[in-house]
Amino acid sequence: MLIKLLSVFIVSMILCCRCVYAGQIEDFGGQYSLKQVLVLSRHNIRTPLSGSGTALARITPHKWFEWTSGPADLSLRGGELETLMGQYFRKWLVSEKLITENYIPRRGEMLFYSNSRHRTIATAQYFAAGMLPVANVRIKYRMEPGGMDPVFHPKLTFSGENYYRLVYSQLEDKYGGSGFPDLKNALEDKYRLIELGDPQLQGMGHRTLHPLLLRLRFLQARDHEGV
Repeated sequence: MLIKLLSVFIVSMILCCRCVYAGQIEDFGGQYSLKQVLVLSRHNIRTPLSGSGTALARITPHKWFEWTSGPADLSLRGGELETLMGQYFRKWLVSEKLITENYIPRRGEMLFYSNSRHRTIATAQYFAAGMLPVANVRIKYRMEPGGMDPVFHPKLTFSGENYYRLVYSQLEDKYGGSGFPDLKNALEDKYRLIELGDPQLQGMGHRTLHPLLLRLRFLQARDHEGV
């Protein structure tokens, strides 16, 4: 009987708290009116930055996925997913009665602003196609396609000699006095997983390797080639 009474009391307290919280939200919202909505997003799925024939492509005996887009460009799958994201926003806005189905914005009402990279312009276009399919939205970008808009390229103003010494000292504390060289040596046995002819590769198929190992091996190959 005591357990049942406690359960009823706890449930009552939860319901009471929810009512108080809902009342606070309603009072808070009543003090403001919506003026503007800003949606900030990264690009969708892109292809790797490195293409065929690079050091990254040669560090494993396995064959990488053959992308239909160029290096660092938005992939076909990325375009498909971004269209679905735009449709999701449209359905939500319609359900909230903020826009109507097949809405066409008035001039200056909406702005689609993208960085000038292929992957970002294309992402914005796919998103707009899903969100406003009949509006023929024009994507705004400032630089020539392929360029980097300063708005999307923040500089590390804190970077300098002091910052460099701080980072390097942390590497020394973790991996020894030589920093990156000692890090490479510490992982040398792991490199055998991606070396041609290593017995451990037998029967592994297309096993996924840790990205850090791939990155470090790429850096080693790049330094060896003097790139």
